[in-house]
Amino acid sequence: MTPLGEFLRSYLGALQQGLNFFIYGLVLIGVVMVLPGGIVSPILSFLRHRDFKARQTSSGKEAV
Repeated sequence: MTPLGEFLRSYLGALQQGLNFFIYGLVLIGVVMVLPGGIVSPILSFLRHRDFKARQTSSGKEAV
């Protein structure tokens, strides 16, 4: 989210004072509503699931 804030500040900061904070806030609310666990949470769950399946197949058991 920090790069987004810096991007908005550099491009929208001169247009209207506070517009960058308004848009940043809307994006932040959207992220919290769509991904309550955060942006990294779906990535971590995917990696855990992939690792779990790899361990099942390497131990000789068939992955379900």
